[in-house]
This record gives sequence, C-alpha cells and structure tokens, in this order.
Amino acid sequence: MIALIAAMTAMRVIYACVIDLRTDEAYYWTWSKENVLSFLDHPPMIAWFIRFGTAIFGDTNFGVRFAGILAMLVTSCCSPTSSGA
Repeated sequence: MIALIAAMTAMRVIYACVIDLRTDEAYYWTWSKENVLSFLDHPPMIAWFIRFGTAIFGDTNFGVRFAGILAMLVTSCCSPTSSGA
C-alpha cells in the first residue's frame, strides 16, 4: 500500500509541475494574496493552503498546488485502509 501512495504522490507532483493552472486555481491564487482572515463568499482554508505553498515554492504551479498534495498525502497515510487494518 505504501508503494501505491508513493506512486500516486509522485504522479500528483508531476501533474502539479507540468500542467498550467486551471481557471479556478488561478482565481484562488489571486485571492490568496489578500491579507484577510476570511472571505465573504469562500471559506479561507483554500487561500491559506495556497499562501503556504507559494511562501515556500514561490508563485509557481507547484507552489499553488503544494498544500493540496500534502493534504492528500496525509489523508492517504491516515486512512484505515492504508495502515493494513
């Protein structure tokens, strides 16, 4: 199961680096630049995730998508089916 999680994470990283941002990702990246705690029409977590990724990797496709990849990896590792239970 660990090999499958590693392979899927590697594929997500490649996708994140190669494919251009989609319209909604570019929109979220734009409002992640605002220094506010929340937004009227959206919950703030997506903006915080994108801001975290771009703070580490810069304003790149991978930077915008990094926290999402990390969240998927943590969720996959914490899933009951991935622990062999």
